[in-house]
Amino acid sequence: MGDWNTLHIFNDRDFYDRLVPDFKDRGAMFKHHMDSLLGKYILGNNDNSETRTLHLVDLCRQLKPDFKIHGAYYKIESRQKKPTEDYKDFISKRVEDGHDFLRVNASVIEDLNLLLTLVIFAECGAFNPHLILGRRTFSSNIKARPGSLAENIIQQTWYHPLGSIYTTGSGPMNWISYDELNLLWLDKHNLHVPPEGSEQYLQEFLEFTELALQHKCGFISVTNVNETMLCRIENPGLKIDVDPRAKGWESVITYTSKY
Repeated sequence: MGDWNTLHIFNDRDFYDRLVPDFKDRGAMFKHHMDSLLGKYILGNNDNSETRTLHLVDLCRQLKPDFKIHGAYYKIESRQKKPTEDYKDFISKRVEDGHDFLRVNASVIEDLNLLLTLVIFAECGAFNPHLILGRRTFSSNIKARPGSLAENIIQQTWYHPLGSIYTTGSGPMNWISYDELNLLWLDKHNLHVPPEGSEQYLQEFLEFTELALQHKCGFISVTNVNETMLCRIENPGLKIDVDPRAKGWESVITYTSKY
């Protein structure tokens, strides 16, 4: 069936100014949401929250200032072949080291992916409305001129940079800052629809982009998140009061839990 990917409006300045410093200090925001009922459902269990919070803080301190890239994991993934190395041996060793890193840190990385999703949508991101990215929906409907600024920015909706630990199959994929989204808006003339693409999808993406900019926000893309739980967040820090149906949108939707 493939992954279910979506794009959401995200206040990156609040994230970096208020949340990231706490993530790398005491992790109070992690513990608060881990101990919540939603935290229990999203994590599967919220046992040992004190110890798990300490592990999360330790992991976050190892992330670069962009909070996307883990220094040690980046060194593994970006390692270059030495002239004396056999190519197959080099590739095999790099893959093995990457797998070892993810295996050793599996539990805390999974906690970060799942819990960070909850924290973001409770504190600085709007779960609804959101744009359907699908598995290839976005890339099948929107292209950019090769080498353009627009191409560089829209690629962030679906790719993981080297050293990213947001690769567990559920949680954040990447995000686009408000400043980057402004640059995309200025370069939007370099966006186009491929031969089999949809003009309406591109138009909805542009209108969704304009909506984010009106709220001085960027975007965050997520994959395979627990929609039923996330749409139950009470009093989220960021609310976007727009009815997609009234706008005539088809790919920008509001998810409503049936349970």
